[in-house]
Amino acid sequence: MQKLLTILFLLTFTFSFGQEVEKNKALARQYYSTGNYEKAAILYEELFNSEKNNASYYAYLFNSLLRLNEYDKLEKIIKKQIKKNSGNDSYLIDLGYVYSQNNDAEKAKKKYEEAIENLTANEGKIRSIAYKFISFRLNEYLVKTYEQGNKLYNNDTKFAYDLGEAYLKLNEPELAIKSWLQFLDKNPKQINRLQSTFSRNLEKDGFQDALETELYAKIQNKPNNTTYPEILIWLFTNQKDFESALIQAKALDKKQKEDGYRILQLAQNAMNEDDYEAAITGYEYLLTKGEEHRYYSYAQSEILKARKEKILTENKYTAEDLLALKSDYLVYIDKYGNTISNANTIKELATLEAKYLDNAKGGIDLIEALLNKPGLDKKMKNSLKLELGDFYILYGDVWEAVLIYEQVNKDERDSPMGEDARFRSAKLSYYNGEFEWAQAQLTVLKGATTELIANDALDLSVFIMDNLGLDTTTEAMEMFSDAELLMIQNKMNEAVNQLTSIEKKFPQHVLSDDILMKKAKIASLQRDYFKAEAYLLDLLAKHQEDILADNATFMLAEIYELHLKDAEKAKTYYEKIITDFSDSVLLVEARKRYRNLRGDQL
Repeated sequence: MQKLLTILFLLTFTFSFGQEVEKNKALARQYYSTGNYEKAAILYEELFNSEKNNASYYAYLFNSLLRLNEYDKLEKIIKKQIKKNSGNDSYLIDLGYVYSQNNDAEKAKKKYEEAIENLTANEGKIRSIAYKFISFRLNEYLVKTYEQGNKLYNNDTKFAYDLGEAYLKLNEPELAIKSWLQFLDKNPKQINRLQSTFSRNLEKDGFQDALETELYAKIQNKPNNTTYPEILIWLFTNQKDFESALIQAKALDKKQKEDGYRILQLAQNAMNEDDYEAAITGYEYLLTKGEEHRYYSYAQSEILKARKEKILTENKYTAEDLLALKSDYLVYIDKYGNTISNANTIKELATLEAKYLDNAKGGIDLIEALLNKPGLDKKMKNSLKLELGDFYILYGDVWEAVLIYEQVNKDERDSPMGEDARFRSAKLSYYNGEFEWAQAQLTVLKGATTELIANDALDLSVFIMDNLGLDTTTEAMEMFSDAELLMIQNKMNEAVNQLTSIEKKFPQHVLSDDILMKKAKIASLQRDYFKAEAYLLDLLAKHQEDILADNATFMLAEIYELHLKDAEKAKTYYEKIITDFSDSVLLVEARKRYRNLRGDQL
């Protein structure tokens, strides 16, 4: 019975003690988290004394006493830990850090260096000391730790990757890059890891230039090593400098006797980023491989597409430019056949005819002939029909366009193409002044699966509601939507006359800012940039608080930058987007262009 009572007493005592420890732990954490370090230190010291090897208690006690400037007490605790843990030199760094906080830099330095001198060829211990230096942001000694590690292993690349990270913490990008590339010399399969590392640091000052310089030096010193051109191509592509990327890629393609796939990818990326000149350069290189090459005909068709996009995007073309391009399209189709395999190229020619050469009938004929060919797949057929509907609008046969859009809608009911057809039909209803029916269609399309269509549907719906809400008549809106239809049909002068008629008939109408914006866009399309500038300045003077103010400000900045070549004015208006329209969707692009004009390294 006496033994049983003793056991019960011991169990009760142990349980009570355990409860007390848990209570103190919770209370200590609470004090620490709320910044009551004095009370936290008392409790963590009790806990630490009861369990000397608990690293967590030690860490919390260390940090609490450090914040209380209890340097003498900390020194005693750490020295005891050093005696009890002779193989754990991280305590030397703790002691050095306490000395440094107590304004004894010389003592601190000795302890840091002692910790490094005590290192042996033990990777775990080397990394443990390194992590301790990282925790105190002692980056100079972090570098020395890894350098010592390399010496101990008699291997310059053992800690080369970590050394690169350490150099970067010291703001030494050149040394970091050299170390990383040295690591890559011995570990070429780690190229993806290195690219990921570079990608994280490209925005740091001087990093891109240093990386480019070092890569060129490596290429010159080791011309047979393809890893460095690979990274340089990646770097230029990342910077969207496709011309420079292509120079390296072409050299590599020739050296490696490749099939041109690398060039093809770069040209396609350039096209996707609207760098048509670089895309053309890439595709023209593929043509040098000869007509038997598997990318030859594709490259020819893509050159035509890139040329078309380039001259239309820059809006500097002449009628002769368009006719020359049309002639080249016809040569291509004559060579490779007016067949469904060339459907995309024929579609591009039809667009050129209908939308830019004022030959809607010619565009319609090309598409209808293509649609009559057997073997055309469903998606391509419906894509062509959407273009055909647009061409019929240009031709002036709006009702035929409605019928065609409805055909696509029925055939593609549950697909994004079907939503596109329904949105085009809704816009036609709007152009025709059928605002209620347009609204009914747009309401459904607000929930479209395609984000772009959903947003466009919402914008048009809001526009109709805002501009019809207070009117007892729809005449002004009917005239405005008719002007938009005239713009689509390339009847720009008639559109301007219609817009002017609205201003005269309905002065101070809620559409006034929209009218000025449309006039500015027409003037810009007609390359009368001074007239566009005047319209936009008028809009901003009269409608600074209206919804189009940020668009007008950005468009004005763009005109100054790209067409009137007035960088100072362009900067002024891009900066205005940043300061006055902080919630605008144009903010990011405005900031980018402003910094570019200011000469910042992007």
